Amino acid sequence: MDCRQLAAELFPQVREWRRHLHRHPETSWDERQTSAWLAERLREAGWRPRPVAGTGLIAESDNAGGKRIALRADIDGLAIAERTGLPFASENPGVMHACGHDAHAAMLLGAAVAFARHREQLTCRPRLLFQPAEETPPPGAATRGATGAVSMVVEGAMDGVDAVYGLHLFSTFEVGTIRLIPGPVLAGSQSFDVEIQGRGGHAGMPEGTVDALAVAAQLAVSLRAGAALGVDPIEPQIVHLGILEAGTTRTAIADRARLAGTIRFLSLSRRAVLMKKIEDTARGVAAAFGAAANVSFFDHHNPPVINDPETVRALRPLCEAIVGPANVRPDPPSLAAEDFWAYLEKAPGAFVLIGAGNVARGITEGHHSPRFDIDEEALRLGLEFWLRLGFEAGA
Repeated sequence: MDCRQLAAELFPQVREWRRHLHRHPETSWDERQTSAWLAERLREAGWRPRPVAGTGLIAESDNAGGKRIALRADIDGLAIAERTGLPFASENPGVMHACGHDAHAAMLLGAAVAFARHREQLTCRPRLLFQPAEETPPPGAATRGATGAVSMVVEGAMDGVDAVYGLHLFSTFEVGTIRLIPGPVLAGSQSFDVEIQGRGGHAGMPEGTVDALAVAAQLAVSLRAGAALGVDPIEPQIVHLGILEAGTTRTAIADRARLAGTIRFLSLSRRAVLMKKIEDTARGVAAAFGAAANVSFFDHHNPPVINDPETVRALRPLCEAIVGPANVRPDPPSLAAEDFWAYLEKAPGAFVLIGAGNVARGITEGHHSPRFDIDEEALRLGLEFWLRLGFEAGA
């Protein structure tokens, strides 16, 4: 089987599918049309997909022999208004594929077509996982990592699986490169809120008041600075604040303020350290100003995505065959987060990062940007990765 040639033959169709999905994005847990469209394409190719996790799909090969391997693609978009100017830009106002999930679904769909056409040449038994809701947990999620991957696993997606693989296109490094990383490859994430209770009053008569807005502003600075103190600087981490809310009118001193943010970490031990630092810093800063702080951490969190080193070593020749040895890089992990960890808790596997940026063509916008785009040549490379797994690597 010439996987490179087969990927080249399927590439125009995969590109057309990606552009269709890009025009019609749907947010997490609402991917109904996306799921129905994918199911119809799978049935046309000879698969019998079944629904799972609400809007997800599982399609299973019934060929005999070889290990059962799971191949995963996420399918949800984001609540972002697209500003790419592409001729196939989103037709769903306020929603776009700003993280490449349209491409992920299209590539796995292309692999499904190839696997069905050449079933007798498969060296494994593929199970295709089209996963909803990678981006967002369900409203009110109260369990660890209650995202699409967890729901897929709970409903049997990993039952009997020997190995699991995922890939993600990254616009932040060049097309034609692959990042194949043993151990931690993506960070864990933990969301938190800090509520500041002060004492309100008149802006012109501040005596006896405690300005919750000023306390929150000081805390925003202190949290970022304090997080780096007393910890190993070699291990990457992030404490990020994305929301600061306080006050209702310009002439009043705010009695309440709220900060909301996320932490990123590569080990659960560092997560525990950062959570304690946030609690101690918030209470200390608030007390210094005569205010009170209440810190709450969401029950939902993502552990780090940690690749199995043996699987990564086995994948290296496969990746080198796609982009050449010099372009397969064991770069440092990214502090982006993912829910692929839920699959890796059930079977060994790897999450592979494929370059989709192109500086010469101006394709450099980061993920979750309203101007996010990919070099579509990455579709062919990702498809070839899936084909080599199915037809050459076995497991």
